[in-house]
Amino acid sequence: MLTWTETIDPSQSSITEEHDDFINYLKERYLTIDIFDGQTQFYFGSCKIPLFEYLRQGKDVITKAKECEIFDPVKS
Repeated sequence: MLTWTETIDPSQSSITEEHDDFINYLKERYLTIDIFDGQTQFYFGSCKIPLFEYLRQGKDVITKAKECEIFDPVKS
């Protein structure tokens, strides 16, 4: 299980609209996860998760189970 907590407080930044830029970044980007065998360190592949799926959109907490395709980035 992956747990990710991020706090954005616009009052702490001196950059105008930094929080809007960060939200737009999350809407457009992907988290890439490399997958290895823990004992042999054999590389299985990678998967990409769109970050916009994890924006709370006003909810207190979100919990998601996600199945991802594993791909080999060298062959892609």
